[in-house]
Amino acid sequence: MIADQLSQGKQLSFDSVPNEFFKFAKLLADEKVIAILSAAKDPQGLTSKEISRKVKIPVNQLYYTVKN
Repeated sequence: MIADQLSQGKQLSFDSVPNEFFKFAKLLADEKVIAILSAAKDPQGLTSKEISRKVKIPVNQLYYTVKN
């Protein structure tokens, strides 16, 4: 939808942008989420406990931080 508008040279209207897009953008700007994603991109993979140690966020709060 958004990509179609842009590819056709149309001006993007924020009324046409789904609310999910704004939620996703907000997540990507959150410092905790950035830290979690940076820690989790280890090519060999990490457990929740290892990610938790790296970002200093309790394991039980990792999902909650990314979900919101």
